[in-house]
Amino acid sequence: FQIPTTLPPGGIQDLIGLKVTRVESLTEGLTIEGTYAETPFTAARWREFVETDLVPMAKLADGSGAVYQSGSVRYLAVWPDRALMDALICDMAGAAGIDVRSMPDGLRCRQRGDLTFLTNYGPEHIAEDTLGAMFDPKNAVAGGQGALLVGGVRIFRSTPSAGI
Repeated sequence: FQIPTTLPPGGIQDLIGLKVTRVESLTEGLTIEGTYAETPFTAARWREFVETDLVPMAKLADGSGAVYQSGSVRYLAVWPDRALMDALICDMAGAAGIDVRSMPDGLRCRQRGDLTFLTNYGPEHIAEDTLGAMFDPKNAVAGGQGALLVGGVRIFRSTPSAGI
């Protein structure tokens, strides 16, 4: 048995140009703070130390890299929390021209032409002001007004406003 000379991440090295030289497990409860585009995040469970000429997109408090990018490829050298994943996904989707908005748990959105369908699959009603932050209530064409009830559907005409 021997450690491969290429080291992790194997063939991905050809895509992004980095090599993992060490992996560190973080015991339960041990976290490392970091920032990505001014978004604070917390890394937990594990982190990797890498060799690369790339400038990290996100850094940990100790200055080491947490996220790297080469072209359209991203590499996470940490176990990300929700804040980091949300920020990365929003940035990547935005770069691809995909509209992204934050939605309450259980709320699903489908767009067909100039109609947007909201369905509440969650266990609780969704307040009217939460919906109003995403969609102009005057554009509701079906599904009533007020809170969106559990299992309820509301349909809006035209495109939604900016995300909440």
